[in-house]
Amino acid sequence: MNAYRCAAGWAVTTLLADPEVTAVVGDRVYEGLAPKSAAAYPLLTVQSYGDPVDTNYQGSRALTTVEVIVRVWDSVPDSKPSSAGRIAPAADRIDALLSPVYNVVRPGGVICSSERIAEVASTEFRDGNVVRALGGRFTVVVGALPE
Repeated sequence: MNAYRCAAGWAVTTLLADPEVTAVVGDRVYEGLAPKSAAAYPLLTVQSYGDPVDTNYQGSRALTTVEVIVRVWDSVPDSKPSSAGRIAPAADRIDALLSPVYNVVRPGGVICSSERIAEVASTEFRDGNVVRALGGRFTVVVGALPE
């Protein structure tokens, strides 16, 4: 079981299936970092991380805790440097879709639970542009599929 791929794949699939999210970002949903060629905004990134040693055993089933950060990004117009603009509705929708969630069977594992643990907001300078991100950080518990 690759818990990181399972958790990130679940988040990407869930977000791409939602018309409210895709109305904002289209198909610009990237696992990991957005590629340099992704010049169109807004876009969404899903990153997963954690300690691969952080595995708990309950009977014969291994549970792995994965942190998933989902951000929706947009370029910031010079005239509105503090505006969340068109990405705020997508950020709210991300929270509704990914937390709380329980017992979702996926290829490679079961999403036993997903809970938002923090809000994410940042403003950065990327490739000569000011961009803003809104989203959330989620703790996702992934279990092995029963054999």
